[in-house]
Amino acid sequence: MKGKIRLVLPPLIVLLLTTGLAFSANTLWAADTETGMSVSMPATPVPAVTEIVGGDKATLSPTRFPEFYDASSDNPACDQKIRALNGQWLWTPSPYTGRRHSNAPASDPGFTAISGLTKEKFKIPAQYKTTAKLLITWTVRVLGEKPSPWPIWPSLCSPWHGTSYQRFRGGDVETQLYVKASNKSTWEATGAKALMTVPDGGTASITQPRDPTLTGSYVLEPDTFGGTFPDAIDIQIRWHNLTSLNIYSPAKMRNLIITMVPITTQD
Repeated sequence: MKGKIRLVLPPLIVLLLTTGLAFSANTLWAADTETGMSVSMPATPVPAVTEIVGGDKATLSPTRFPEFYDASSDNPACDQKIRALNGQWLWTPSPYTGRRHSNAPASDPGFTAISGLTKEKFKIPAQYKTTAKLLITWTVRVLGEKPSPWPIWPSLCSPWHGTSYQRFRGGDVETQLYVKASNKSTWEATGAKALMTVPDGGTASITQPRDPTLTGSYVLEPDTFGGTFPDAIDIQIRWHNLTSLNIYSPAKMRNLIITMVPITTQD
């Protein structure tokens, strides 16, 4: 006949009455009441959650031209030609002057860090470096507003004097997880892009979708780093604007959550 099991309660015990099990910081203890022998086994620790919140307003400049849908000027030939720029990248040269707009970037800035959504030197306890999993989730409230109208003279048309009517179109805003070992210099894009579509800006000064929240998630595993997590990890969320609008995220309306799931294995 099998002996009954009684619990041995060492210091720092958390007793789960519904299961009859007791946990210390890292060990589950039990004892046979007839033999007096005690046994122990590793207990899975509770996942550790780290959250950071972007405390300021984050902004992202447009990357596409608006629609030059009408004009009244002394150079109607140029007004017609620059309609070829509607919705094109801002670094596209004017079909009339052959010059890039003086206010435009020279090339696509790509993904840039979202203010406040970087965690440096995140550490995983040594005993879990080959078994833990990191669930990375991010939530970003994304809004769009029309920028100031683009000047026509002298970059796009020259000579030119008149009035240009411009319509600002929406489009996609992308986010992407980037990670690296803290002692390395190169960031690596990890996982799929998470994106949302921002409505047109039109003639309004601001566009607010019903639920303008962009979310993404990814699970980092030891295999991401060749089988073992490094001593410390840098984690960053970046975004990329594919619209003609100024994109921004209000203060305290975005966060990055890192959930470390420590997994104990037994041979």
